[in-house]
Amino acid sequence: MLKSNHRTFLILFSILLLSNLAIGQKRIKIKMATLAPKGSPWHEVLMKMGREWQEVTNGKVILKIYPDGVAGDEDAMIRKMRIGQFQAAALTFNGIAFIDQSVNAFAIPMLYDNYEQLDKVRDIVEGEIKRRIEAKGFILLAWADVGWIRFFSTEPMRTPEELKKMKMFTWAGDEVALRMWKNAGYRAVPLQPIDILTGLQTGLINSFSSPPFGALSSQWFGIADHMLDLPFAPFTGGFVIDKKTWNKIPEEYKPDLIAAAAKVAKKIKDDLRHGDQAFIDAMVEHGLTVHEANAETRTLWRETARTFYDDLRGDFVPADIFDWVVSLSDSIRYVDSGNTSGH
Repeated sequence: MLKSNHRTFLILFSILLLSNLAIGQKRIKIKMATLAPKGSPWHEVLMKMGREWQEVTNGKVILKIYPDGVAGDEDAMIRKMRIGQFQAAALTFNGIAFIDQSVNAFAIPMLYDNYEQLDKVRDIVEGEIKRRIEAKGFILLAWADVGWIRFFSTEPMRTPEELKKMKMFTWAGDEVALRMWKNAGYRAVPLQPIDILTGLQTGLINSFSSPPFGALSSQWFGIADHMLDLPFAPFTGGFVIDKKTWNKIPEEYKPDLIAAAAKVAKKIKDDLRHGDQAFIDAMVEHGLTVHEANAETRTLWRETARTFYDDLRGDFVPADIFDWVVSLSDSIRYVDSGNTSGH
């Protein structure tokens, strides 16, 4: 009887051990959402990151990309990540701000003159911003910059006063930006990015702000065929993953996954961050009219942007982070006369 019980115990123990090993080797499937159009450069590099993740984990981590906004707008992506329908997303700063608004520190209008200045500020404050994002249940894997925001319109527009006469797109759900523009006398119309083209076609809006890559890839410039060549703010973003999912991944794989994400982010930076002029040139070939911003115009816009700060501080960007980056930016402002184009 004792021998029989002993054999039964060994069999049960072996089954439990094999079961645990199987669980330990179970594949982790990660669904990543993005607004990037299918087949676009951003989508292609995300697909490449997925292949690398699978390779460096010997097939244990499977990353599937869902492009074209099929998961919904970026606020919907965050909600779906919170309930487990998606586990990761490639987001703009607007999307990351739905997690924590400290990321908006890198999108303060007319605060940064160029990437050198932005990089110096971000290198100093990113640790704190990543900690705040993690405290909300997400891990920021890498930053991805895609150019500088510029204004596009159906009619020529150079000054803040001329913009006030237009119906301008603002990101739906960003109540702070909507309030900021309206308080300053602008005719802001909240829409989702996927509705910009329809808005232009119907006359609901006749101006929008976007990096050149976005205006070109979405063909918005075909209707709003005037651009003010004034880098208004960096357009940044990043790759985020749900912390619960990240914690399921064996520690041995994480450095390689982060390295692969960083490599993709660098590819995006190399191709898009410094590619604004190539995208502008491509649009000019197809009818875009570019209006240069001289020194006087730049000063006017910078002074106008400073009047927004009371609305931005505390709501758009947490007050402590806002004060920190404004102080840093002013103190380490890149000094190079004539180099304020953002390139």
